[in-house]
Parts: sequence; C-alpha cells; structure tokens
Amino acid sequence: MLLAGLPGAGKSELLRRADVPAHVKVLDSDQVRRPLREAFGPVPYRLYRPLVHITHHARLVWYAATARGAVVVHEPATRVSTRVWIAALRVLTRRPGTFVWLDVSAVEALAGQHSRGRVLPAESFAKHVRRASGIRRRLRAGYTFPGWRKVCVLRRHDIDERVRVEFRLPATLRPD
Repeated sequence: MLLAGLPGAGKSELLRRADVPAHVKVLDSDQVRRPLREAFGPVPYRLYRPLVHITHHARLVWYAATARGAVVVHEPATRVSTRVWIAALRVLTRRPGTFVWLDVSAVEALAGQHSRGRVLPAESFAKHVRRASGIRRRLRAGYTFPGWRKVCVLRRHDIDERVRVEFRLPATLRPD
C-alpha cells in the first residue's frame, strides 16, 4: 500500500490512529531521518537529505522483496517517478496494490507541518503543492494510476475519527 499526500497532510497521524498488526511493515523516511539527525547533530538536513532518500528507497526495495507480511509505504509521492517506481516494485514483488491519497489543501498541510514542528522550505513545498493539484484533478476525474489495483482518496477530516484501516492480506502474504 502506498499512503501518499502532501507533506503535513496527516499520513503519520492516520497511521498512528490505525491498528497496525505486527505482520504489517510501515516504511517512512522519518525512520531514517531521525537517527541520522541524531548522528549528524547540527549538520543542516539539506546536506544529508540525499542519504535519507537513498536509504529509505533501499529499505523499500528490501522489505518489498523480503517481508512476509504487508508493506505500507509512507511517502508524499507527488512526483510521477516516485509513484511509478513504487508501483513497478509492487508489481515485481507481487504485492497487493492500493494507492491511498490523503487529499488536503495546502493550508491544511502547512498547518500539519507546523504542528509536527518540521516545515519544508517554501520552494520545496510549492513544488509538492503544484504536483498534488494535478493528482487531485486526475483522481476527481476518475483516473486510476497505472500499477495500482485500487485507489482510495481520503480527506483530512476523514482521519479524525471515522477511518478504520484494515490490513487484509492475500493468503500468499499471510505470516505463518
């Protein structure tokens, strides 16, 4: 499953509220960024950001190829190339394919960034917003992205109390 949306949209919050079973592996770049931030101390994030992304993507490949249970990729995925390579990885590893887009406004996402205490540079965020508007237009027109069997669109208010996330696995991926 790819859980995507603008930085600050609420992807982490949705996963915090979900009852994620032990057989589900959640992969988030923050799982790489936090230890590196501690290791690098005062070094600005922009200097080690490529290392975070390379490591995060290597983890995606590793877990997609080796994990016995489901894999949830937590990623903005506003770039076409990101959605395509994750979809290709999903197909190659024969994993179920659900694309979940957390559709929020730029204002809501920016508020989410402020509430978590990590705000993207304005130029970087503006690029995400521009790309997300194209995703939103396509999804509203009924477009389903290649490589994904199911597409689900959620809004920020949906995660407040109403969304229940279930992880049902095909028999081939169920842990022993």
